[in-house]
Amino acid sequence: MSSFLEKETTFFEQPLTFKSRILILVAVLVLLPTFFFPLWHMSFYSNQYTDGLVLHIYSYQLEGGKTPNRDDLREINSLNHYIGMRPLLESDFSEFMWVPLVVGLLMILALRAMVLGKMSNLVDVFVLFTYFGLFSLWSFYHRLYMYGHNLDPTASIKVQPFTPPSAAKPGHETVRAYGKAKGFEIEAKGLHFVQGWYTMHVMAKGMEKVLAESKPLTGPNLRAALEAMEPVDTGGVIGPVKFSADSHRGATAAGIYKVDGGKIVEVAAAVVPKK
Repeated sequence: MSSFLEKETTFFEQPLTFKSRILILVAVLVLLPTFFFPLWHMSFYSNQYTDGLVLHIYSYQLEGGKTPNRDDLREINSLNHYIGMRPLLESDFSEFMWVPLVVGLLMILALRAMVLGKMSNLVDVFVLFTYFGLFSLWSFYHRLYMYGHNLDPTASIKVQPFTPPSAAKPGHETVRAYGKAKGFEIEAKGLHFVQGWYTMHVMAKGMEKVLAESKPLTGPNLRAALEAMEPVDTGGVIGPVKFSADSHRGATAAGIYKVDGGKIVEVAAAVVPKK
């Protein structure tokens, strides 16, 4: 035991090399852009917004793309209102207050370790930065989950909460393969890309049924086909989708997830809310 403690003490007391100090300085300089440039970009496209709605997330603020006639953040919040999603407000994100502060403190501690030149000081910075990074990832995923699942039940447009791409399901693989063929990752596209994929997947199944019955592809025929066809399996992304003449809800079951260690983990699959 004493031998281990002696080796530990020797390790922590050893001086940093000149090369190590230069690398610490470079690491500090790499963090400087976090105070001036966005950490994350989101873009939304539709027939109404062919040029896309853009959202920039900095370490200290939210900012939508701006043109003389449009504020993208305001437009995004207006659209989210229709599906019952909470508006994106800076005042709701406590991270904007502490993230810049913590990054700045870590930079100062790193410079302190560089000047003092001891391994123990560098290890302190490494441990703190690792904890900060893991906690930030957890906070980020928690925000995504809460915004995507806590929808107002009285909203004008009903949207069934979908499983995010980061929670792997067999149904994600088809979408993922398509994304790789087109040169993008579905995680970059986000939850609504997968939601749109399976919305059109169900619609395509209805169209196939209409054509298989040698009927004209019209609205009434498509509706009748959707109401009569068997449940559509989405590979666990959402519960089986089934329509009937009495209900166009589609899916009545959804998964329940929690954030654990920075990852979204399934708690229960295909849960049907109680009436």
